[in-house]
Amino acid sequence: MEQDIIAVVGAGSGGLAILQLLADIPGIQIKWVYDSNQNAPGLLYAKKKGYPISTDTQFADLVKDDSINLVFEITGQQGVFDLLSAMLPKKTTLIGAHGTKIIHK
Repeated sequence: MEQDIIAVVGAGSGGLAILQLLADIPGIQIKWVYDSNQNAPGLLYAKKKGYPISTDTQFADLVKDDSINLVFEITGQQGVFDLLSAMLPKKTTLIGAHGTKIIHK
């Protein structure tokens, strides 16, 4: 089975819900969790689970990491989605906040 290597951008309540859903799915590796708020619930959860975390709003590590094949952008901020869309490699699938609502509601 091919492994999906995932990053989550936005670790508030929606990001936490996505992380909890993804945590136990076989074949998924959560490689990065981002939020500008170091006390965001999803970031605290990610720390406990041992996932790499970052508060870098320029996503330097994420854009350099060519192993990522799926990014959930859960901030709901169009500017963040646009920045990621412009910076991520074409092979990386980006799912915006609107698309993730059907998963965590």
